[in-house]
Amino acid sequence: MNIALGVPTEQRALSTRSIATFTLVVLLSVGLITWHQLRAQAEILAMPTTDRALLYERTLSTLGTTCTHAQGEEMSDYCQKQALFVSRFPECEAACQRICKQYLPRATR
Repeated sequence: MNIALGVPTEQRALSTRSIATFTLVVLLSVGLITWHQLRAQAEILAMPTTDRALLYERTLSTLGTTCTHAQGEEMSDYCQKQALFVSRFPECEAACQRICKQYLPRATR
């Protein structure tokens, strides 16, 4: 026991390992999420321009029609995923972003 701190050395080592493990898990999670988002963006950009434009227009149309009247948790989840998906397209500028904002979760405190 370290008398100066009043905490046994083994307990401090365990606490330090726990903090290090937690930090590593958080960093790996952030890295995995970032990698997934970058991969999704790359896949969209790799699509032929014509196909990408058609998919963009169809998804944006779904948000403007089906999702406008959507009810229930499953439809809400579907519309949220569609908004997140279409927001990754380079074609999604200000008007598209405003539409997407209606379906994406809002940050809360």
